[in-house]
Amino acid sequence: MPYIMPKLLPTSVVGSYATPSWLYSALEDIHEGKYGRTDIQETFDDAVNMAIRDQERAGVDVITDGEMRRWMFVQGFYKYFQGLEPEEPLRKMGVYGYDSPVRYHPVERVTAPNGLGIVEEYRYLKTQTERPIKVTCAGPLTIGIHIRPQGSQVYQAAEKLCL
Repeated sequence: MPYIMPKLLPTSVVGSYATPSWLYSALEDIHEGKYGRTDIQETFDDAVNMAIRDQERAGVDVITDGEMRRWMFVQGFYKYFQGLEPEEPLRKMGVYGYDSPVRYHPVERVTAPNGLGIVEEYRYLKTQTERPIKVTCAGPLTIGIHIRPQGSQVYQAAEKLCL
């Protein structure tokens, strides 16, 4: 039966859903090469399905996939870019904070020839709920926050990179 949206005030979420502890453990194993492609797909599908069901049970009208296939909203996008080289994180110990993520610098024009994975997220989400859906994406300033163009031969300023 199709979902009927309320006319007065439909509810939605920003996009992000709390990452469960089992997914953190799985991400560590994935990073260490302990999971195969099917294992990885199953893990992320399970996480997305959990986020969807929780939103539905809570009565949210417009559902997201919880951004479960991404790491910390922005960091998950960098794997799709070409033309970036990683730098050592500024902080490796202690509480994860603003100075903990890997930073990058451009070594050539930055591109995402196969997109940012958002179409695939949308296609899967569409098959998992009868409710209206949305997929979120950070803008260029947010995505560019961990890319340092200073000193680059390609971009002389963050504004040029974002454009």
